Amino acid sequence: MHSHFDLVDVTDSKWRALHPTEKGFWGPVGGTFTSTFPEVSAADGPSGAKAALAKLVADYNQSDYPGKYIVRPYSGGQFTVIGTRVRDDSGDYHTLTPVLDTPILISREQRSVYDSVYAIFNALSSKVGTRMFVMSFPNNEFDKEVTLGGDEIPARDLLQQALAATGRPTLYDLGYDPNEPVYILNVYVAMKAQNDSAGHRKPVAIDRLINH
Repeated sequence: MHSHFDLVDVTDSKWRALHPTEKGFWGPVGGTFTSTFPEVSAADGPSGAKAALAKLVADYNQSDYPGKYIVRPYSGGQFTVIGTRVRDDSGDYHTLTPVLDTPILISREQRSVYDSVYAIFNALSSKVGTRMFVMSFPNNEFDKEVTLGGDEIPARDLLQQALAATGRPTLYDLGYDPNEPVYILNVYVAMKAQNDSAGHRKPVAIDRLINH
């Protein structure tokens, strides 16, 4: 579900002039979002991370940007930020079931993480009737093997299992392109900026940070 409160026509004006009756292209309403919260250190543990995420989500929810979100904790000190409400064309908010919470069926077997993620998304796409596309992922980590599957298991839980099998700290985002329409998944190794020996600041995987 999406409405004119959440999407705006971003079609190039020159293209629009040449194609006045065509559909054009839509993008999210709003601009750059900013929030302020204390930097989380390893000593803060999961409670510190949860507090920072809660502050970030609360600040966003108080804005007029699209959607409303919650922070959901997972085992192992992990958290997921999930969209739960959107506006209709009257401006009223409606609660929705996040697409990754959809229960799916995939056979339980050993696969690479790569093949497991595709099996999850193929089953999810068939269930919800919308295409799912994996855009980017850490190649070396997705070659590892994992055994998972089952019946009526939320797709998010299976995705969490698959990513945990990489043995690396990962984060993902699932976006939605209303122009196609299609859901797009991007997976990254979690990074943090750190100064190297020459004093240059660069991103480093959080499980490979240099302790000074």
